[in-house]
Amino acid sequence: MKAFRYACAIAAFVGFFAGAAHAAIVSIDIRIGDNDGFGFGAAAVPDGSPLLNINLPEDRRSAAEAAATNGAQQTDFYSSVFTPLPFSFDVIFPLGGNLLTAVFEVDMGGFQATQFGQLIVAFNGVAQPNLFDFQDGAFATAVRTFGLDATALANANAAGQFVVTISRGDSNDAIAFDYFRLVGREDVVTVPEPGSIALVALAMLSLVGLRRRR
Repeated sequence: MKAFRYACAIAAFVGFFAGAAHAAIVSIDIRIGDNDGFGFGAAAVPDGSPLLNINLPEDRRSAAEAAATNGAQQTDFYSSVFTPLPFSFDVIFPLGGNLLTAVFEVDMGGFQATQFGQLIVAFNGVAQPNLFDFQDGAFATAVRTFGLDATALANANAAGQFVVTISRGDSNDAIAFDYFRLVGREDVVTVPEPGSIALVALAMLSLVGLRRRR
């Protein structure tokens, strides 16, 4: 009878352990596209340095970037939102938990929004007016960061991904992107692995065996 009670206690304990979820805050750093100097090489075009002499269109993508569907397909291409590329595309950052804080980073080149018009940018479908309103120059590059506000965080968490939609709209600006990046913190819920549960059960059974021998 005592052994039966011990077995029931073990079953209850293991069941609780198996169902218990643990929250942990983790850092994330997701890069879409590679930091390779807009396809010229990081040594040739370091961050913030002018683009080399380029023609329109100029495709310097890797095979992996050209085949991508997460936004990397629009990097290392001048101009990023002109023929033969689509005039609108999504940069997709998958999330593994609830985003608590985040910064969206872009390495951009050739922006002349005042002269040729602004690109249209949206975070998870919500317009971000004037986000890319920069007059840098035809070959100038810049790494810029944009903090996500509470609305952007909530919309990303509801969708399970942070999506940046970039559209040409009425702009005639010939621009380029080297990479897109999301840096921040997530609240991730973890569940114990079956192996961990088995070890706990084995330990408890060993205790029962010792008790019975006594």
